[in-house]
Amino acid sequence: MLVPLISAARNGWRLAALLVTIGVCLCAAQEEAPEMRIRLKSMEFDPLTTPQPEAPVGGDRWIVQFKRSLTRAEMEQVQQEYGLRLDHYIPEGAYLERADAGRVADLRRDPLVRWVGPHLPEYKPDPAVLQRGCADPSREIAILVEGYADVSSEVLLGAIRHAGYTRAEAVGSPAQGTPRVRVFVSGAADVTALTRLPEVLHVEPPPRIVIDRDE
Repeated sequence: MLVPLISAARNGWRLAALLVTIGVCLCAAQEEAPEMRIRLKSMEFDPLTTPQPEAPVGGDRWIVQFKRSLTRAEMEQVQQEYGLRLDHYIPEGAYLERADAGRVADLRRDPLVRWVGPHLPEYKPDPAVLQRGCADPSREIAILVEGYADVSSEVLLGAIRHAGYTRAEAVGSPAQGTPRVRVFVSGAADVTALTRLPEVLHVEPPPRIVIDRDE
């Protein structure tokens, strides 16, 4: 009787050790791959768990998400190795960068990088722009089109007018240095063509002016 008992005890210890090992591995995996949602003006998603639309051919604007916050030394390393600017931060742990296909392939192999994906037209419109409406579809309304920081107001304005939006005017650049153009369209106009322009970063409603009548 003693030998079977010892054997059963050993098997029980082995099973317990195996379960502990599995638990440790699962915890480690969760620590290595926590949810990290990319938070854009228009939407948020975890790129590892949310399927993304097909990338347009020839695009050179990319979202580069790192596995964690970079140290100063790591920032200098990726700037020097890949030519990243790291000046347009996107929560959580991501940056909007301009890169060619070869550089993107190299970034995807870097152990610091969690995900690299194109900055798609679907990411650009504010939901309020797509859901806008008015009683009179022919009534003219204004929307704001923001360009990338390395695009001039003149280039952005020219691209918008070339796309057929002739009622447009530059409204200067805010503090972060991105150009903005005010575009006048009818209430029923399709503005998705604006999001497909390679110069465009974001499309949003104009800011509302609130008048304080108590003053």
